Amino acid sequence: MNISPNLNGRETLGKKIEKKLTTAITQKKFSVGEKLPTEKELCEQFGVSRTVIREALQALSAKGLITVKRGSGAYVSDYTFKMAREPMHLYIEQNFDKNHILSLLEIRKIVEPELARLAAQNRTAKDLVVLEESLQRFKDRSLDAPIIALADVEFHECIARASGNPLVPLMLDPIHSLMLKIKTLMVRMVNQELALSDTAVNFHERIYDSINRMDGDAAFTIMKEHLEQASKDALQLFAFLEKVER
Repeated sequence: MNISPNLNGRETLGKKIEKKLTTAITQKKFSVGEKLPTEKELCEQFGVSRTVIREALQALSAKGLITVKRGSGAYVSDYTFKMAREPMHLYIEQNFDKNHILSLLEIRKIVEPELARLAAQNRTAKDLVVLEESLQRFKDRSLDAPIIALADVEFHECIARASGNPLVPLMLDPIHSLMLKIKTLMVRMVNQELALSDTAVNFHERIYDSINRMDGDAAFTIMKEHLEQASKDALQLFAFLEKVER
């Protein structure tokens, strides 16, 4: 299969070849597990040196698109959920600040109310079981803060899965991971400076009830109110932390 491009322009040859190979893989010109042409064959197709080809292959390997087996060659990887979410995870981890957190909360307010509506329409009996389990753990104040916070996040993740759209959990996973950090801080501050958890529990109970009743409009409205309150809670958290740091 000849996939060589016209290699003119400002980008390095290695970068151009990387892009062409990426396109070939994403357009399924090579299937999962299939071996790519050898370095020699790629050199001939692109008219470049082995050094350039190796640069491109190393970049593809770093992205998780291929697996290079010593003495055997390069093979197309099965690009898993975990691999797809990793770049966004890294970006969010490196930009863990007030502005990014508030921006992520805005995304949640745009997306999650509609997901709650869809979950009410599409949820299964199994979804309800998982939702209720997360709700009960979230309500149990005898548990450690990280476990309570995780139950909070899992509740929202289950709603995303129950929406029936398989891409939604992939999109929201990095956001929910960051929210886990914030929620852990909030839970630890309950009964201290901020009384946040009782309100959140009430919202979760009402959201669960609306999804259980398959009332999409109610689920939408309550989730919207919940996330509006979450934004206010986040601002309270920032104010509290700033006061502590002084």
